[in-house]
Amino acid sequence: MPTFSCTFLVEAVLETLLLHPGYTPTSQQTQKEVVNVHNITCHPLKDERLLQISGATLSDDTLVALGQVIMKGWPSEVRDLTESLRSYFSYSDELAVQGGIILRGGRIVVPVSLRKEVKENVHQGHLGINSCLRRARDLIFWPGMSAEIRQYVEACGTCATYSVKQRAESPVITEVPQRPWQKVASDLLSWAGCDYLVTVDYHSNFFKVDRLRETTAEAVIMKPKGHFSRYGIPDTVVTDNADQFTSARFRSFARGWKFHHELISPGNSQANGAAEAAVKIAKRLMRKGKASGEDPFLGLLNARNTPTEGMSTSPAQRLLGRRTKTVMPISEAKLKPGYADLIRKAQSKERKRMLRESRRNCRELSRLAVGNTVRMQPLVPGKREWQEARVSKQLTGRSFEMPTEQGKVFRRNRRHLRKCDMSAHSLPP
Repeated sequence: MPTFSCTFLVEAVLETLLLHPGYTPTSQQTQKEVVNVHNITCHPLKDERLLQISGATLSDDTLVALGQVIMKGWPSEVRDLTESLRSYFSYSDELAVQGGIILRGGRIVVPVSLRKEVKENVHQGHLGINSCLRRARDLIFWPGMSAEIRQYVEACGTCATYSVKQRAESPVITEVPQRPWQKVASDLLSWAGCDYLVTVDYHSNFFKVDRLRETTAEAVIMKPKGHFSRYGIPDTVVTDNADQFTSARFRSFARGWKFHHELISPGNSQANGAAEAAVKIAKRLMRKGKASGEDPFLGLLNARNTPTEGMSTSPAQRLLGRRTKTVMPISEAKLKPGYADLIRKAQSKERKRMLRESRRNCRELSRLAVGNTVRMQPLVPGKREWQEARVSKQLTGRSFEMPTEQGKVFRRNRRHLRKCDMSAHSLPP
């Protein structure tokens, strides 16, 4: 392998003398000395490869001009260089010429005619962008090299076909709806051989878990219909692309009930994060409930009544406006919603009005006592005979119990019983 020599300028600094008091350096002691340094004694490239690079360098007008500037010396200002050489000015103190090849430190400056081939060699094995850049920066250089290699790797069809997963994008904060049940999400859940439908409210995070006997579109639609009839029709329903949700039946359901059906992109489960989170909680509750022998529905009840982290309210309070009773001890005041007293007063007033109205068309019946003989009004359709019986027990204010000779025991309200005065039958004719 041939030896290439290069001329470098080395500063001769005599620190000991310069620090000595009263010392005055001469011009010969401060001048820059010329030192011959053998920079490459063994290069990994073969002779023919070096000759190829050297020949391509001599055929590159820009690099020929660059070599001349390196040998003659760099100007003090970048504007004194031609346009093609200005991109090398920042590296002027690192550039040198060896055997017809320009180096930046230990890295070869690649002529334009060889750059396409070099990019192909760098990308052999179809390494990723960062790996290719690390390899190139260790061996070669030209201005704008990193951008060109990045563009070359990004345009590789093989790498695009067998690409790895991209990093997740920063999460998009979903705006919280202004009212409960304005926007809901649904997702299917399979666990322990059973299928469920999870429906969650974006405003309150209150979610429902419904067992599905079958997973047809019709069976899936029936569950949200029940919830919508109970809590109201939401403005928006978010689902994934399961067959049940993309079916013509579900589209018809959305049109008929007048809500917007929002489908997330396939494979992008993060877009339905509310439903995904509810599914995870539901699975965890069912798994732990089965393992401990506890009722998973009690766990679900507790989850709905547990205040959310960072908030002072539970999902039940945000959706229903009140706490719901659990097995935990709780005062009556905490179970009452803020509007309970107003509702109770309004209902009491209405009941009194209805009582006054009903009394106009009603009359009080005589009281019954244990042992009284009565006739029971037939409640079976088509039967007209009033059956005789005797009162054996008063259950509530207007409810009585009567055994019959056949051994049956009947329970009847007072208005279905006619008191019989049997003393008249004992009078002489």
